[in-house]
Amino acid sequence: MKRKALLIIAVTAALASGVAAQTPPPNQPPPSSAAGADVRDAPRPAIVEDATGTGAFDPRAIVNGAWALEYAMIVQGGSSPGAAAAQLGLDRLAARDYAAAIAAFQAALGDATQKGLEASTAFLLGGAHHGAGDDRQAIAAWNRAASADPTMVAVHVALADAYIRLSQPALATQALRAGLEALPGSPELLDKLSRIEQK
Repeated sequence: MKRKALLIIAVTAALASGVAAQTPPPNQPPPSSAAGADVRDAPRPAIVEDATGTGAFDPRAIVNGAWALEYAMIVQGGSSPGAAAAQLGLDRLAARDYAAAIAAFQAALGDATQKGLEASTAFLLGGAHHGAGDDRQAIAAWNRAASADPTMVAVHVALADAYIRLSQPALATQALRAGLEALPGSPELLDKLSRIEQK
């Protein structure tokens, strides 16, 4: 109940300050903050640019999105070193301080008390590596996220985009098909797969 109240306050404050206006509205409703819910149940942002290269990576779009706000509320409620590291990682990612964000997210992943957030933290770590220009390390982090939570749509999209940037369309297709095994009929994954196969 307390977490729900804090989440409502955080989202309201973000909307009031215009932060939410910096990102496009989500295609799905905001994540549930009911008891027992965690960010793995929430819609995930596509954090990397389109494989066509038409959009630029903006870490603030990740950090200011509804999904990241819930993640932030969860880690702010934690008292472990991993929770503090995850919070620092979000701050550094928003500031485009990718080296510090990478170190912070790696520290958060090393804390056993944060195991329930492994997929989300690894996903953010991949974004930090991508922002730093290291797609191979981003792929390693995103593969960890996909292994921890195969239902995370955005991680499969991020992997596909990274493989396309590395001129490996077969691996991009494989990443999307792996996502479709966990989420048959996902419109995002089907659309991405169709666009890659048409090339």
